[in-house]
Amino acid sequence: MSRFSRLPLAILLPAAIFLAVPAFAQEDAGTQSVQAPKKEKKSEIVLKVEVAPSGQIDAHNSITSAAGTVSFGKEREAENTGLYLAAEYYYYPLKFLAVGAGFKQQFDRHVKYFGDLAISNFYVAVKPKLYLNPPAGLNCTEAVYLIGQFGYGVINKALEISNPAGDSFSATTDSGLYYAGGIGFQVDNFVFEILFAVNKFKVNGINESSGTLNCNYTTTNLNVGYRFWL
Repeated sequence: MSRFSRLPLAILLPAAIFLAVPAFAQEDAGTQSVQAPKKEKKSEIVLKVEVAPSGQIDAHNSITSAAGTVSFGKEREAENTGLYLAAEYYYYPLKFLAVGAGFKQQFDRHVKYFGDLAISNFYVAVKPKLYLNPPAGLNCTEAVYLIGQFGYGVINKALEISNPAGDSFSATTDSGLYYAGGIGFQVDNFVFEILFAVNKFKVNGINESSGTLNCNYTTTNLNVGYRFWL
């Protein structure tokens, strides 16, 4: 008989349990690591640069003073390209739908007879995705989506109103609604978009001037951005 067979059962049984428990624990941990599903991230931040090659103000009604009258029978085109910086936050309640909010700053853009126009836009946004690849995941590598934005645009400073005759008019500016729609394409974390946007505002004559110009400022924006999953 071997010397191990002579050991008391009280010693052999605890030793066998001590050796077996770590092996089962390792096997169970390996099974859990394989079976645990990868958690999909459901929110993102998107930082964008926007360029607006075209932009125009369509103004209705008129402002009058002792010097004359200012009114426009056609749209006044912006004389330089518009430049914006934007930041957006989105949450995905569904894999194909994002809802969120954003902020966009347009820097000074000169419009003849209106002066330099700068606008801060605050908005809520919706982004339904039309195509996903792969189709089953939120963190897809390719997507085509629509864009909807609705909010308020703050005119940053008073406009310098004049007419073709060279007369100047004292005026204040009332900010107004902002809304936009477009389409985008996502490749990995990069986004490329085209957006059609409208800012509504009023220019009111003051002091020796009276009357109101009801203005629609429309732009077509080309956007490039990068998104960060949270």
